[in-house]
Amino acid sequence: MQKSFTLIVALLALTVSSFAQFTCSSLFISEYVEGSGNNRAIEIYNPTTTTQDLSDYSVGRYANGLTTGMFSTLAGTLEPYDTYVVVLDKRDPNGTGAELPIDAALEAVADTFLNPVYVASNSPMYFNGNDAVALRHFGNDIDIIGRIGEDPGTGWFDFATGTWSTANQTLVRKSTVQIGDVNGTDVFYPDTEWDNYPSNTYSNLGWHTNTCYTPACASQTNFANITGLATSYNVNDPVVTLTATPQGGVFFGNGVFGNQFSPGSAGIGTHSIVYTIVDGNGCVHSDALCTTVDLNVNIGGSEIASTEGLDVYPNPGNGLFNLEVDGFDGVISYTVYDAYGKEVKFGSFVANGLEHESIDISQQAIGAYILQVQTSRGLYHEHLIVQ
Repeated sequence: MQKSFTLIVALLALTVSSFAQFTCSSLFISEYVEGSGNNRAIEIYNPTTTTQDLSDYSVGRYANGLTTGMFSTLAGTLEPYDTYVVVLDKRDPNGTGAELPIDAALEAVADTFLNPVYVASNSPMYFNGNDAVALRHFGNDIDIIGRIGEDPGTGWFDFATGTWSTANQTLVRKSTVQIGDVNGTDVFYPDTEWDNYPSNTYSNLGWHTNTCYTPACASQTNFANITGLATSYNVNDPVVTLTATPQGGVFFGNGVFGNQFSPGSAGIGTHSIVYTIVDGNGCVHSDALCTTVDLNVNIGGSEIASTEGLDVYPNPGNGLFNLEVDGFDGVISYTVYDAYGKEVKFGSFVANGLEHESIDISQQAIGAYILQVQTSRGLYHEHLIVQ
């Protein structure tokens, strides 16, 4: 009987240990804020496929190297792949009082507030950098930040550089970490599982990226749509505001600055403008449209570059261009226009076989121009770039 009982206990211990180490199976701490004043927060992440009852969980701390912790029970539920932000309850809407209120940005992202009044025996959210912080499930520690029973002084420092620690820092769990640190007595280096951010950084609270959840992005319908881009612009047109749905994404492309498009900055040519937005599941949606930027001139005829027997070089250039004509006979005239359609140069010559005509617009400003050439065969054009 004794041997059977011992075997059962051993098997139960093995089963519990195996379950505790199973990835993506239990809540863990995904973010830790130890900021200035009373700015303290713990973010909890649910990597499982089921909704969790938070009344089965509690958050706590082991203060100043103690081996006995103080804990506060949570309430509510936490959906799969969602987060729950616990913040120290130091709200002061009147801006008065003996204690510093938490930052408004931190208050805005909180899901719950704990410990409004400090009690020496039970105030877990009053943790400092040298206190081990823990998450419990049914009274068992399932995730620990720091080392229980050790007072590191200011805090636990990173192993790689020794330049940052659990004090005056925001720590975000690496996306590859799929389970909490259940061993609270081993050596603790925060850089093993955490990325560090400056004190009072709150922009990562309320969401967490983790490899326990991989959205099926390929099967989703792309919903990004650019709505505020014309098919063509003149190079001297004013800056236009780009719009797209849904809002909140980012525009890319030549001449794009934030949500504005500058035809002049983009330059003459055809440009692809791309809009990208990431949805709540981490899937990327994008849309792309092309727009053409040209000179403010009614351009007629064929392009010189694609016409046999006509060539302009060097282009771009310093304003001194050569027009080469081969196989065209008779009077040939040319006109150069600036971006506003103003004539800045006119000339003509008689061609007989191979001819070279010098076109000098070096006194003009740096920028884009257009050359129109009239021959007995028709009208031709070419963009000139003075640089």
